[in-house]
Parts: sequence; structure tokens; C-alpha cells
Amino acid sequence: MILLSEKREHYDAFAIPRNFGEDGISFNGLSRRNLVEGCILAVASGYPIVAYCPGELSLKIILLCFISLPLFFIGLVGHGGESLSQFLFTVLKFLLFRRKLKYYIDTGEPEPPKAKGIAWVKALFKRRDPNVIRYKKVKKKKNNLGWFDKIFPSRIKKEEESDSAKSRRIHNQAQEFFPVEDIRGGMILTKDKRYLKVVEIRPINFLLRSASEQRDIIMSFAELLRVIPVKIQFKSNSNRADITKFLENTMEEMREETNPACIEMDKDYIEHIQSIATNNAISRRFFVIFEYENPLPAYHPSEKEIRFALESAARNFRSYLSRCGNSTVDFDNEKEENEFLLQMLYTLLDHYNTEELSLQDKIDRAFRMRLKGDNLEEMCTADYACPDELDFTHSKYAVIDGVYHAYLYIPSAGFKTLVGAAWLSPLVNAGEAIDLDLFLQKMPSDRMQVQVSRNLRLNKAKIQDVSSTSIDYNRMGDIMESGYYIQKGLNDGQELFYMNVLVTVKAFSKKDLENRVNEVVKMMTAKQITLKYCAYMQEQAFLSTLPLAKLDSKLYNLGKRNVLTNTAASTYMFTSFELCDEQGVLLGTNEHNNSLVILDLFDQKKYKNPHMTIMGTTGSGKTHTLQCLGTRMRRKHVNTYVIAPAKGHEFIRATKALGGEFIRISPGSPHCINIMEIRPMDHSASEFLDEMVEEQSYLSMKIDSLLIFFSIIMPEMTNIEEQLLDEALVKTYADFGITNDNDTLWDPERPGKFRLMPILGDLYQNLLHNPKAERLAIVLNRFVNGSAKSFNNQTNVDLSNPYTVIDLSYLKKKLLSAGMYIATDLIWDMARQNRLKQKAIIIDEVWQLIGSGSSPQAAEFLVEMAKIGRAHNTSVIFATQDISDFFSLEDGKYGKAIIANSKTKIILNLEPHEAEKCGEVLNLTATEVHKIKNFERGHGLLSSNGNNIAVRFQASALENALITTDPDELRKIAEEKRRHSGFDLEKQPS
Repeated sequence: MILLSEKREHYDAFAIPRNFGEDGISFNGLSRRNLVEGCILAVASGYPIVAYCPGELSLKIILLCFISLPLFFIGLVGHGGESLSQFLFTVLKFLLFRRKLKYYIDTGEPEPPKAKGIAWVKALFKRRDPNVIRYKKVKKKKNNLGWFDKIFPSRIKKEEESDSAKSRRIHNQAQEFFPVEDIRGGMILTKDKRYLKVVEIRPINFLLRSASEQRDIIMSFAELLRVIPVKIQFKSNSNRADITKFLENTMEEMREETNPACIEMDKDYIEHIQSIATNNAISRRFFVIFEYENPLPAYHPSEKEIRFALESAARNFRSYLSRCGNSTVDFDNEKEENEFLLQMLYTLLDHYNTEELSLQDKIDRAFRMRLKGDNLEEMCTADYACPDELDFTHSKYAVIDGVYHAYLYIPSAGFKTLVGAAWLSPLVNAGEAIDLDLFLQKMPSDRMQVQVSRNLRLNKAKIQDVSSTSIDYNRMGDIMESGYYIQKGLNDGQELFYMNVLVTVKAFSKKDLENRVNEVVKMMTAKQITLKYCAYMQEQAFLSTLPLAKLDSKLYNLGKRNVLTNTAASTYMFTSFELCDEQGVLLGTNEHNNSLVILDLFDQKKYKNPHMTIMGTTGSGKTHTLQCLGTRMRRKHVNTYVIAPAKGHEFIRATKALGGEFIRISPGSPHCINIMEIRPMDHSASEFLDEMVEEQSYLSMKIDSLLIFFSIIMPEMTNIEEQLLDEALVKTYADFGITNDNDTLWDPERPGKFRLMPILGDLYQNLLHNPKAERLAIVLNRFVNGSAKSFNNQTNVDLSNPYTVIDLSYLKKKLLSAGMYIATDLIWDMARQNRLKQKAIIIDEVWQLIGSGSSPQAAEFLVEMAKIGRAHNTSVIFATQDISDFFSLEDGKYGKAIIANSKTKIILNLEPHEAEKCGEVLNLTATEVHKIKNFERGHGLLSSNGNNIAVRFQASALENALITTDPDELRKIAEEKRRHSGFDLEKQPS
């Protein structure tokens, strides 16, 4: 057998060819335009020196070398991929039109003066409306018409309209700048009359998938790209995790709690959640944005037709994304989708202020301001979603509501020529407040084939005139090679896309922004990808990064890179899987992307069954993880039962802190569970739901259970002995008036109460009277008169406490397996009583019941629990540290069955051979197996719904003090108690 760690997985690589349309190459690879501008600068500066500068020729040559030659090279090189003239035009445009925009709604009150000018003071003093003053000026201007104005009177009207618009713009700058006009019909309508659809995509854990799985996902994504609209935008947004709903649910559960001890634990749990979310947790959201494209320019479709076309395209997206394993956020009605779009815009633009000013608060504020200004009819989407202040006056960053935004792009020549699948993932997972925008524009294949062929012919002719030793020759050779590659791809049925990548980095200060940008640039440089500032283009970059699928033309030209369909599919970015169930319990944080891991095993829409299997070697943190999970489920009012066959004392502290019940079953213990007790099921829930209840004979079910018990304590029992045992059991129950008629369970002398149940001693007496059952009697004698006689009593334990731990650690060998079965049988009976109530059964060291020395009947009993637990609203959590024994009985039949019926698995650190075995059963990749071998204590792999994530399991300081098993930490806890109590550990006898 080949070990998983020795398998070599070959991951695909994808080529990003040079832009085949590059031309104008001249002078060592620089453009002809730059050469012309360099020559102009050299001539413009050199001619005066040569013509008018007095002095000798040597002086003029020196001046030319120090002035004209540097200017020539400056013009030749240009700036940032542009020619010098283009760059200077950009800078000039920025200096002329840079601006600050503020949110404003006219409330009827005079706007505070921006400058203390005399004219404004006079107007304010005389209570004149500035609009009236402006109107008089226009009127006066109209009375003094010139000859041009008399011939073209329409010019006056345009000036008046322009002047009126300027007046409004003074009061409504930010909202008028905001490009969204309305949100309706599940669409975004922009001011340039484009209709947009937005689909939110849920990610998968792509990076831990095997090479073949990754290949299949990329191929499925490539199929999606073949049917997408011409222009599309994919957006990744990362911010601090919003755990508002989760915290609200947790606080509501705390308010419903009646146990004072548990309330204190709840408070600590809430503080722990807030601490993790504040310091670490990051949440990522992914969107695809596309616009309606009219196939017939002469035809003007109705809005209803546009909505239908966009919804059809969205369904297409969802269908293809599901093949990749991605689900999407769906809506029940149009109103929900409109609310989602508005909330999305508000969150993307103003995430850092949403905690202080929610969307509803901003809507209420806008409504009050409009109502006060008597202009309620002018209320628009921009009043809700637009930021309060936008500052585009800086060359390398913008300030939006006090948050600094830097916009970066990958220039055309900055892409790595050979990339792997999901090569944008480092940017997606780079950290908080780093957003990514990917733009793809599909080009018509027929036109591209013609253009590629033409360029190849032209470059063939050009390369013949270029020296084979020049840089031009090599560069043109690369362009021709790119052209041939694209031509072959187009002939093979692929399509050509132009790809642009924008990165947004956010911070609360300029210094933090610079540091964060430097880290991102350094990270991508190490991956041979260049990032540049969108210098002097802050406003254009801001508009481009809005979820409106519209990239500024200049940014498009600076960063576009041609790719074929398969390479475009390699940009698959939905890789940052997050497991965050609002109704679940916190497990810890995702090691890969630092998101919170919150699991709700009872979410039947998401998980086919609520069961879990935990595997980990000694010292891996298995007991710590079990207790974290169990105590937090108890806080969610889930009735939690724990069976601890080893080191049960480790559960005592947490059980007492939760006000739980700790039951110790051992020889000589006062606690006893009567294995022969029949516990009828409570069908009140089924009757309440008007369901038909078909009761089986409780006696028959109990005898089946007892036969399993005897198969554990007497594995070599023959078929004849099994039959004899069955007869003895029937007779024993008959002696107590109990038959297959369920009504016989009720005591006629005590109405409403059950009959006294037989115990093992009663069965023993019946076996003694049958010489053929001698061996059975001898085996049972140990439980009646021997060292295990504590089992020969009526049940005296109370399982009504919502957190109950049964400690079996004092039972040894066969007694332990028997004790585990007795405890499991009792708890299983309790779990089936009310299926409206959520229950959790935690069985530690489950290998004791399904290992090589156990009985198949006992193992089958556990498998049956896993199969039907969901029907009783019960989650069974199996835990084991002996993987080999877990898969040993009947060639691992029962261990594999439990794994198959556990939708969720947690694999902590394992020994190498156990990790290999586990990887084989769970179909893990070599990377995942390697992680399992090297996990530190408290770290593990969570496998759920086909996604595997590495998790750091975290407990609060209080929880850790209650559940830790680490000797050093226990010593510190003991010393802390000694300081408070005066108890001296050193003076105690060893």
C-alpha cells in the first residue's frame, strides 16, 4: 500500500501570455511614443544651449550631457507604464478636479459659510436666499444680450440650467456623485441607466482539496466563464467578523437560563466571544456583479424584460457555481433581495461605521432631514447608502468617512507568466480590510482570431528588421509566442478575456495604511506579481471598486492582460471557507483565514445528521475539546450526557461549575443503573403533532438490549445459551407481572406509576434453576454476589439535570465495556423521550464498544444510534484515541459505519500510522494527512459537508481553568487556590 504522505499530487499550472496587441516597440523595448517625447525634450532643451549659450563646444557638450540627455531618458522611460505626457495630463487633471464631497440634505436652514466673505455675511444678515441673488445675476446677464446670444438664445437656457444644477450641487454633493439611482426589482439601477444583478457566493475550502478535486472545480468554473455576460466583476470583501446575531442568540439563551452557576459561565462565554471577534476574527464575502446587455441595440426592452433576463442569468450562475461546490445566498421574495442589495452597498462603503450607525439609523436620519426640509419626495437610494464624506484630494489614497483607502492595481506587465489554481487566494486571505476586485471582459472570438492573425503577420515583418541581439528582438519574440499561444487556444474553442485586478487596502491612519500596503506589496512581490498605486486616480479607483461592474477606462488600459478561458478560470477566488452558524456553538478560529468557527450540529438544512466523531491521540487535546463542546451545548439548553470511561475526574470541575450532575459507577459506588429496568417512551410530542404512534412491545425491546449486554460479558455464548437466556428473561419479567402487553408495566396498586422492576439477582435465581444455563449463571454471579454486585440494585441516579456526566473510569476490562453499555442504554432511553427537545450524547473512548475485543451486537447498537439519532433530535458525539482498534472489529465495519453516519468529524493530532489510516478512510489529501501528523495540542482538522478546515480550538480563561488536563496549568490552579485558602501542597503526604 502506498502511504498518502508518499503520493505525489500534480497541481495544474496556467499560462498568462503577454498582451499580443502590444506594438509601437522601439529602442530597447520602449514605446515609439516615449522615444518621440524624449527626443522633443532633448531638442527643446538642447537647441537653446547649442544656439545661444556662449562658450566653447566642450562647455555646451557638458550642459547637453547634464540637461538634455537626462530629459531625453526621462521622456523615454515615462512614468508608471505611461508616457510622460500621459502622466502629466493625469496629474494636471487630478490637481484641477480633486475634491471633497459631503453628505447633505437641505433642511431649509442656511448652510454654514465655508469662507468668511463679506458678500456671504451681508446676504446672511439680510436673510437673502443665495439662489435669489444668483437668479438676479442671471436675469441681469440676460438683459445685456450680445449678438451671439440673440442668434442662439438656447445658450442662455443651458447656462441657467447649469447654474441651477451648480446651486443644487453645493447642497447635495456626495449624493449626486454617488452613481446609484435606485434599487428595485432585485436590481441596482445606475445613473447612467445600467441595470445590475448581484449574487453573493459562499466559498469552499479549495486550498485543502486534492489536485484532482481542484482541477474539477477549475474546469467547472471555466464552463461558467463560457456563458457569462461580456463584462463581469468578481468582488472579495474582508472585514472584522460581524457576530451581532450570534451574540444576540447567546444573550437570549442566557436570559432564559435559571441556573445561577450556568449564568456566570454564560457571561464568561460572551466575553470570550467578543474578545476573539475583536482581536482576531475576520469575515469574507464574495460577490459576482454583472449588467444587463441588450442583444439588439435598436430594441428598447421594458424593465420587466430586463429583470427576467437578469434573473435567468443569475439562475445560470447558481447552477454552474453549484458544480464547483459553491452555494449562493438566495431570497424568498423581491423585498428581501432589495434589502440585501441596499445593506451590501452600505456595508461595503461604510463598514467601519455600521456598528455606530446602522443602515436603519441612516434611513431614519435621512427621513427626518428630508421631512424637515419639506423635500421628502426627493428622497433617494443615495441618501441611505452614500458615505457622509469622501475626500479625493490626496494622490495615493482617499479618505472615506475617516477611513483611509489605498487603491492598487496589477499593471499589464506585472502578472506572473505561470500561475497555479486560485492564485489570487493570497490577496483574498491577506487579512482584515483588504478587498479584491477582478474584472473580466470577454472578447468576440471571431474578431480576435482575425486580429491575432494580423498582428502575427505584422510582427513577423517587423522582427526581420530588428537585430537578433537587441532587447526589441526578444520582446517581439515573446509577443509573437504569446500570439501563437492565443491563436492555438482560440482554435481549440477557448475564448479570450481581458483581465484587470484592483486591490483596496483600508486603515484608520495614514501610517497604518502605508504599513499595510507595504506588507501586501511585499507579499505579492515574493510571488512575482507587481502592485502599483492608482496614483492621482483616487476618484476613478473608488468608482471602479464599487459593485457596479464598471472599470475606469484608464485603469483598464493600464492593467489589462489577455488570458484564455482556462487561465481566466484559475482566478477562482471563492476559497476562504467559513463555518459560522448563527445558532451554533463557538469552537475556535480557522487557522487558514482567521474566521470564527461556529458550528450548529442541529441545523438539518445544512447537515444531513447531527452526529460527530472526534479522533485524537493521547495529549492531543481530545478531552479538552470534548468538554468545550459539551459545556457550550449545555449553555444552549441542549440536554447533554457524557459517558467518561477514562479519567472521569477531569470532568468534575466543569460539571460543578455548570450545576450539573456527576455520577460515578464503580464497585462499591452508591450509584446504580438497573440494566433490567424498562423505561417506556414518552409519546406526548408525537401525539401533540397529531402523528400516529405505533408502540412496540417494551419487553421485547428490553430483552434485545439485555442480549447485547450478555454478549459483552460472555462473548462465547452459544445459540442454545442465548435461547435459554431469552426464556429466563421472559419468566423473570413474568414473575413481576410484566408481559408483552405494554399496559402490564403500570402498577395497578399505584395508579400512574410503573411496577417494581426485576434486577440481575432475580434473573440469576431463574438461571440457577436450569442446569443447562449453568455457564450463564456463573458469568452473572459476578454481578450478583461478586465484585460487581453494585450493578444488582434498582436505578438510583437522576438524569433530569441538563448536564450529566457518568464516570466509569474505575471499571476495568470487561466490566468497563459492560458499564459503558449500561450507561449508553440508559441515556439512549432518556434521549428518545421527547424528540422536540435537543439532546447530545458524548461517548468518549468509543473503541471500547466497537474494538476488536467487543461484541458485534454492542457495536451494532452504536451504529443504530447514529442512524436514528436524528429522528429523536439527538446528536451522538463519538470520541476515540485508539484509531487502530476503532477500525479493527470485522475489518473496521462498525468504525466505518459510524464515520459514514457522522456528518462532522474532528481529527486532532495522530500518530503517523494512525493518520495514514484515518486519511485513507476519510479520503484526505496528502497535505491534510501531513497537517494531522503535526498538529499541536488544541489544533485539529474539522471536516464537515465536504469542507476540511484547520481549527484552533479555544477556551476562555475560566473555561480553561475548569477543563484543562495539562499538569503545569493544574499546578498553577492549585497554587492559586492555596493562596486563597492557606492550604499547603508541599506539606501533604505523597
